[in-house]
Amino acid sequence: MAEADIPDKFWPAIRLVVNNLVWILPLIAIEQAVAGELRHAALIGVVFVVDLIVAVKWGHLDTVVKKAGQMSGTQLALLGIVVWLAFITMGLGAATWIWAHLGFASTWQSAPADEGPIQWGGSFGIEGNLASKIFSLRFTGANISKTKALQLKEANIVSGIDGTLLPLDVVAVDAAGDTKIVPIDQIQLIPPGARIELVAKFGPPDPNIGGNVLGLDPKAFLDKWRQFSFNVTDSVRTYRYDYNDSHMMVFFQGKVGPRIMVKP
Repeated sequence: MAEADIPDKFWPAIRLVVNNLVWILPLIAIEQAVAGELRHAALIGVVFVVDLIVAVKWGHLDTVVKKAGQMSGTQLALLGIVVWLAFITMGLGAATWIWAHLGFASTWQSAPADEGPIQWGGSFGIEGNLASKIFSLRFTGANISKTKALQLKEANIVSGIDGTLLPLDVVAVDAAGDTKIVPIDQIQLIPPGARIELVAKFGPPDPNIGGNVLGLDPKAFLDKWRQFSFNVTDSVRTYRYDYNDSHMMVFFQGKVGPRIMVKP
């Protein structure tokens, strides 16, 4: 491969992404560690190490690529491995960033070990564009009982800022097989093994689409819901999870949690 054969735009673009990930990945890893997600932080740390090696050795890699036409089969295979690592690093880095910042993002906390009957994942997901609108939080679980059907009696989140109580809806299927989000008093008993998804909607109702909401801007959402408790009561027991700034700061960098402020 002659030097002229190396794409004059694509190759530098790869280097730019690799170099940017050197400082982006540690920030994401630190945020995950602060949030208590040590496994996620460790995984991102491994990706960072690979990316750092590729970035540091880029000059050598560039020289090797330019001389690829004179390489043996073994050398070409080694070069392919290095390029593959570069692409994998970029892909994992991009996926990590998108997962943490765009669309439907989620965060995990350790769920207490219990025997149910509902086992919650200890997780919540944020639905919306995190830079402009927050439409809902979603919580998932399952009826892990092998024989007992359950009735959901109450489900809500309570703001840790001002005590606002927001009832949760539930995802269910109607007689026609269509998936809908309805209040919990409109569903039948939850059968054994069934997956459960509860939804907290934010903002005024959408006048154009029934059942939808207009959402809240990030500031309004964080002012009220950056700290909250998740509460569910079924026909057997009551469940509660508490969430705070450390869970939100993963999504809203610089807007919540400890941060450096400008002097007044």
